[in-house]
Amino acid sequence: QRAAELLDIVGLGDRMDFTPARLSGGQQQRVALARALLNDPALVLADEPTGQLDSATSAEILALLGRINKAGKTVVVVTHDAATAACARRRIFIRDGVIESDAPITPTLPDMGSPMKEGTGGAGEAAPDSCGAETPVRGSSAGEGV
Repeated sequence: QRAAELLDIVGLGDRMDFTPARLSGGQQQRVALARALLNDPALVLADEPTGQLDSATSAEILALLGRINKAGKTVVVVTHDAATAACARRRIFIRDGVIESDAPITPTLPDMGSPMKEGTGGAGEAAPDSCGAETPVRGSSAGEGV
């Protein structure tokens, strides 16, 4: 039941019976996020979550990560992509295993979406550009515990 709720949250409730081969790259990323949230973790690690995705799907994934963060989860994103990094409220630059900088910042792009809470979201919800705004997020309604 929890898995079905999470698939609804990430917009894939209607594809619960699909095999991975029948899902797009963006859909597979959303399944990975649902799996990561299954045990209600305090921390979500996302290693290059937009690396193989087109810009529209990347914006959807970033908006979803933003809503997860605003719901009270710590989200750590590892990326080499400047546009993805621009969505963060804090950036830590590491080179050759050494932290070069670590500071809270003001995102250069709009914030990563609204908080996830009961009864919000749904198809057509706008989320911030590049970080997810002005891009409809499919099935972004939220359930409790996320």
